[in-house]
Amino acid sequence: FGFALTMGSLPVVISIYERQVGAASVVSLAWRLLYDLIPSTLVIFSVFFFNIEKEYRHTFYSTERGIDVIIKRFRESNDEEIKAWAIFESSKHWWKSIEEEVRHWVE
Repeated sequence: FGFALTMGSLPVVISIYERQVGAASVVSLAWRLLYDLIPSTLVIFSVFFFNIEKEYRHTFYSTERGIDVIIKRFRESNDEEIKAWAIFESSKHWWKSIEEEVRHWVE
């Protein structure tokens, strides 16, 4: 999402600069770079993505939040090391909602 937002905002920023102070040579260079940057970046990402084996493509995107992953790992794991990693290697804010479960596990 961040990549798409950045690429989408570049034309807007160049247009604002052009209207406010816009040195013509700078604006011209920015537009030329933009016309080269967006298509070449999209081609590179497309080539990269299509070279990944189909069975692994799902690992490159997820709608699951980090906090949900930590809680899920803690609750579903039988391995003490994974539970410890989920709790002690993440922010307390992420596992504060299951703090009682964590306290019980630590005791």
